[in-house]
Amino acid sequence: MSQHESVSPTTIWVLTLAGLGVALLIIWGFVAQRQQQEAAQQLKKQQAAYAIYERNTRVNAPTTDNSAEPTPTQQERQNAWEEARQIRKFLLEHPSVTPGPGFSAPGVQTTGAAIVRAIDNAQER
Repeated sequence: MSQHESVSPTTIWVLTLAGLGVALLIIWGFVAQRQQQEAAQQLKKQQAAYAIYERNTRVNAPTTDNSAEPTPTQQERQNAWEEARQIRKFLLEHPSVTPGPGFSAPGVQTTGAAIVRAIDNAQER
C-alpha cells in the first residue's frame, strides 16, 4: 500500500454530516441560551414592576402627603370593622347577591351594598 491511502466517499459524507451536526448543535445552544437570558431579563423586569406596584398599593403604605392626619384610634377601627361586618352580612343575606372572586376586595362590598339598596328602593316605588 502506498502512503497516500484514499478516503472513501462514504467516510467523507459521514464526517461532513457529523461536522454539520456539531455546528447545528452549537448554533442551537447559542440561540437557546440567548432566549433563556432574554426570558430571565423579562422576568426580572416584571418582578421589579410588581414589587413597585405592591409597594405603592399596600394598605399601610406611607402617604407622600405631609398633612398631619390623625391615626385612627382603636375604637374607630373597631367601629369600621363592625360596619364592614354588617355590610358583608347584609350582602350575603340578600337574595340577589352572589359573591364572586373579588367580593373581599376593598370597596366592593360598600359599593355593592349601595347598589343593592338603590335597586331595592327603586323597586319599592
